[in-house]
Amino acid sequence: GMNNPSGCLDVVGAVEMSIVLITDTFPSSANQMYNDVPYVMGDFSSENEDGFERWKEFVDHFNLEVLNQTTKEHEVAYDHYYQKTIYAMPECKPAEPKGLSGGQNFGVLAKVPVIVQ
Repeated sequence: GMNNPSGCLDVVGAVEMSIVLITDTFPSSANQMYNDVPYVMGDFSSENEDGFERWKEFVDHFNLEVLNQTTKEHEVAYDHYYQKTIYAMPECKPAEPKGLSGGQNFGVLAKVPVIVQ
């Protein structure tokens, strides 16, 4: 695939996504990294004051995984809380592509969905 596509590209399929969390820039201090982990998000709630423990509860609740780029294996996202990141889950049902890009929707779902420009 191309990292920086240009011009008009065809949309060949789409899937609905549920956005679970969008992170901002972390505080400069590493021990404050998890301060932004929400106490309440959708049907998740936690009273745990420890940010990392709250993050683990959040990950467990939404069953968040990441794809390890080295091993190509899925891992529980405990150690994968990143700056400026969108954590999302596929709804696992095809969606009608919308917009002006055209193309065909073959109903093929990606194993590892990615958001593209």
